[in-house]
Amino acid sequence: TRKSSIGRGKNAIDPFPFAPGGAELVSVRITSIRSPWPRISVTANPLDDPFYYLNNFRQVLDWLELRYADVMSEAEHAFIRDFNALPRASQGLLVRMVMRKGIHFRAGKLTYAEIGDIATAAQPLLARGWLD
Repeated sequence: TRKSSIGRGKNAIDPFPFAPGGAELVSVRITSIRSPWPRISVTANPLDDPFYYLNNFRQVLDWLELRYADVMSEAEHAFIRDFNALPRASQGLLVRMVMRKGIHFRAGKLTYAEIGDIATAAQPLLARGWLD
């Protein structure tokens, strides 16, 4: 009998949902990947999506909300809500900047093909006070 799971209680995820009746898992051929986080699409090769880093970040935010919603502050909930409401390019820009070293960046050095015009992507971040 298989007793493994990821997480606890109602949020527990069976890591082997495809092994019927608790049978011993010998081999598996993956034909598609289904994410337990509904807002995030998972691709067979994540690097095929130029926003792979953003998908990873959103997956972390979804996991935090799923696992720790009851202990998160209102400010933390508000950040996730506000972040999810941003245009995709603005989300991508913020995540790219967070991943860089330092706190000051020259606008001319921020060039990302998937984001496009940095000034346009920065406007919603400036309006929220997340950039200055």
